[in-house]
Amino acid sequence: GLGGALVVVDAPAAIKAAVDVWGPVPAIELMRVVKDQFDPEHRLSPGRFVGGI
Repeated sequence: GLGGALVVVDAPAAIKAAVDVWGPVPAIELMRVVKDQFDPEHRLSPGRFVGGI
């Protein structure tokens, strides 16, 4: 391939909701467990991290 990179600076809400901008995350379940331990009520930036955490 030719290689390269792409950065999307902004996108409509419908696109953001349909596409996981972080891509595949092997440790997503571990991240959820850690988030639940430190923020059990999910008050700190809900939905703004990998996988909607």
